This record gives sequence, C-alpha cells and structure tokens, in this order.
Amino acid sequence: MENLERRTIPKSPEKSIPREVFKDSPPENHRLIPPHNNPEKRPILKQEFQIPEPLLTVIVVNYNTGEFLRGCLKSLYQAEGNFDFDIYVVDNASTDNTLDIVESEFPDINLWLNKENVGFASANNLVLRECQSKYFLLLNPDTVTSPDAIKKMVEFMESHPEAAAVGPKLVYEDGTVDWRCRRGFPTPQAIFYQSVGLASLFPKNEKFTAYTLSHLAPDKTTETGTISGSCMMIRKEVVDQVGDLDEDYFLGFEDIDWCYRVKKSLNPKTGEPWKIYFNPEAKVLHLGGRSKTQRKIRSSLELYKSMRLFYQKHFRPNQPKIQQLTTEACIGISWGIQTVKTLLSHQR
Repeated sequence: MENLERRTIPKSPEKSIPREVFKDSPPENHRLIPPHNNPEKRPILKQEFQIPEPLLTVIVVNYNTGEFLRGCLKSLYQAEGNFDFDIYVVDNASTDNTLDIVESEFPDINLWLNKENVGFASANNLVLRECQSKYFLLLNPDTVTSPDAIKKMVEFMESHPEAAAVGPKLVYEDGTVDWRCRRGFPTPQAIFYQSVGLASLFPKNEKFTAYTLSHLAPDKTTETGTISGSCMMIRKEVVDQVGDLDEDYFLGFEDIDWCYRVKKSLNPKTGEPWKIYFNPEAKVLHLGGRSKTQRKIRSSLELYKSMRLFYQKHFRPNQPKIQQLTTEACIGISWGIQTVKTLLSHQR
C-alpha cells in the first residue's frame, strides 16, 4: 500500500471541511457519498460509526483515458435509483490529464493514485479489500451508463438471490453488441473451434459457439458463464467466498477467471452453484478499449499471456501431452488472428 496515494476532496470546502484537512488522504473514519441522485445536493460527509456502508461501491480503474473517464463519471452522476453508492477511481500512474479532470470536475469522488501501473486486477483489489458495501460494480472508464442501467442491475440482484453477479448489455457506438458481455468459458474445445474458424462459419451452432454464445438472442436475459469486467456487478459475500481478482493476470481474462471460480463455488444458503446472469434490460455504451489501442502490440501480447495462464491454471493439468500441445497451438493461432485484426482495424 506504500505505492498508493489516496485523495478525497470535498466539492464545497467552505461549507464542509477545510481543503487542507484532505491534503494527502481522508480521515480513516470518513468518506464522501457523491450527490448522484440530486445534482443540487451538496456532498454529505458520513461517519462510519453513524452511517452504514452504501448499497453499492463503483470501482473505475483508469490508465490514460482522462477524456473518456469524464464521460463515464458524468453518466454515473445521472444514475437513477433510491440508493447511495460510492465511486472510487483508481489511477494506474496515468501521464495524461486524468488527475486534473477528477479533482476539478468531480472533487468529491475517491481518487486513489498508484505510483505505477499495477494492472486491472490489482487496482480493483485495492478497493475490493477495503470496502464493505453489499455490491461492487467494476466499470471501465470508456463506458457510459444509461440513466437506469445501475438501477436495473441492483434490482436484478435484489430479486435474484441465487445470482452471484450480473452484467448489462454492452453496446458499441455503431449499435453493435460487444459479444464479451456474455460468454461461455474458453475451454480447450472452445478454443479449438475458435482458432480453426468453425465458430465464425457457424455462428448459430451451439456446439461451435460455446465460447462466443453468438447463437443466443442478444435481448434475452440468460444465465451465462462469464460477463465482462468492463461492467460487472458482484456481491460482496461472493468476493469474500471465492477471493478477489487473480493478480497474476495483468490485462485480460481476470474477469473470466473470476467468473470461473464463482461458478465452481456453492451458494451457502442454497447449497447450489452460484449463477451469473446477462441482463440486457440494463444498457451500457462501451467505447471499446480506449486505453488498449494506445499500446496495441503490448496489449495483444498481454492478452495472449493471460489466455495461456487461464488455460494452464484450469485445464492443462488434466490433459494428455498431445492435447496440451494442440491447445497451446490453438491459443497461439487465436492470438495471431486477433492481433492482425486489431492492427488492421486501427489502420482504417
């Protein structure tokens, strides 16, 4: 924690606490709730021994996406719903104008500054380990939540106690659906179908699309294998049960690994496996990996390393040698195809 700086500055210091009180970090027994439900309402300083934790904690991990972060935070301030939520922005040593944007335009938000880029998982874990709200919402800075999106996810979780987590319908600017918002798991068989092109050739075949789930209707609420860490709501009790995000993943697959561990765990109240849902009634605009495109080659390589790590962690030990070699080759092919597509798309 010595590489983390915390800042929480009141929007209206003359009416609450002097700015100098929060030079480096807030008092341990104080926090600020953003005035998201009423724009005219001043930030309220709450003391832990008087006020319970909010229902929801939103975590936004940022790395050099300041302009997009502004849109993300503005959308959170327009969120509907009769409940409190905290917002934490964890910055991974950005060199852009992120700090200026947050401190000048959203000064009541909890801003935590890492002195180096520790990755998505480690940055989220800093908040997951400290806060005690009933739900957490992991949210990418290149997303814009519709006014009722968070409300619909909270309502879904409240009415579905068997749900460990829920994800919204992620939509790109052109209206197409981000397929990663609901997926199966990249098992060795699914990786094979993906790498040899069968999933693309037969997008409605349930067997060949076990990973992409392209055979499912995009507007139907369904139980799914994994949802995207770009926007994922999860119960605190589930985090306590299965553990936080695996920090061996630097970029990519940490959300898949988390969902895999969740689905392998039992709900202690029912004795049944926890369920993960895709809820298209909640809609979120995903501007699409803005921080990744700035370092395309490195990001592609990190994704390949994460894919291999997931396979080696969960499937490789149970495979015979020939299948291990085949799967490793398929992972390499999939990574190569995706890298070429990424490079070509950004040359247009």
